[in-house]
Amino acid sequence: MYFIKLLFILLICSLSTITHARPPAYGDGTATQKKIRYCSILVNRSGHLSYQINDDYYGIGVQRPVAGKWNLQVRKPGWFDKDLYIVFLQTTKERYEDYEHKAYCRWEPSGYFRFVIKHFDRGGPIICESYATERERMCP
Repeated sequence: MYFIKLLFILLICSLSTITHARPPAYGDGTATQKKIRYCSILVNRSGHLSYQINDDYYGIGVQRPVAGKWNLQVRKPGWFDKDLYIVFLQTTKERYEDYEHKAYCRWEPSGYFRFVIKHFDRGGPIICESYATERERMCP
């Protein structure tokens, strides 16, 4: 009996993991609560990496962003860009100039998804994406 209960619990856990392992679909391009929640989870899980990615800002780096203090912005698809962006911003006080940390989730109509943390002088490294081939680049 104990073995059957254990199997049941493992089955439920594996099914819930499977449903949470994919980014929400692009759908009609609106920023649904499910998409915002998914992106928020990624930002709270990996947003601190902005501290490491921007370690060469003015040669001294930036302060670590605080997990619960990100500000949300949504950039809806428009005439020239059909992609949906859910952007999280946070400004930290720095020695020479304040720094705006930026992490965003990008959905394309083709079904492609990407999570990026901005580097101050470049677009930023891709943290995870939906069609990644390497295990560490796959979105949770």
